[in-house]
Amino acid sequence: MPKEIKLQHSLGQHLLKNPLVTAAMIEKASIKSTDVVLEIGPGTGNLTLKLLEAAKKALASAHRLAHTNRTRALRPAPPPHTARHMRRSREWVVAVEHDGRMVVELQKRLHGTAEGRRLQLIHADVMKVLEETGFAEERTAKLDQDDFLRLLAAFNAVGIHFAGC
Repeated sequence: MPKEIKLQHSLGQHLLKNPLVTAAMIEKASIKSTDVVLEIGPGTGNLTLKLLEAAKKALASAHRLAHTNRTRALRPAPPPHTARHMRRSREWVVAVEHDGRMVVELQKRLHGTAEGRRLQLIHADVMKVLEETGFAEERTAKLDQDDFLRLLAAFNAVGIHFAGC
């Protein structure tokens, strides 16, 4: 990260630098080939890159599984969304960042890379939406389908759209 960017700790800005911590987070996430990951506050992208790598590994695993399923008559056919189709049509990580300086840094870091093509980067203030909808203090594991749909509608109302998910 360039020295001219000062973190705003009052906004909760702390960069994740320890590779052991990011590796543990990725392992615990158990990302599957059908998952789209939403990262809030990617900063300069240290975790984002690891999320994209994990999605790529999961994609490779799904492709091997789909190939195996097609070649063995006793196994079920692969789902209609095969790995090849998903690779063409989806972003694997959606990152929402409020700080424009961090957006620019992440764009520079991923410009022209395969990872950058699998990332949907949105410049918006997620916390404002969460606070206005009453979800700021909620744990995601406690949200039901109706809560999730209300939250998506609130994001949509302020122009935050999760395209291709």
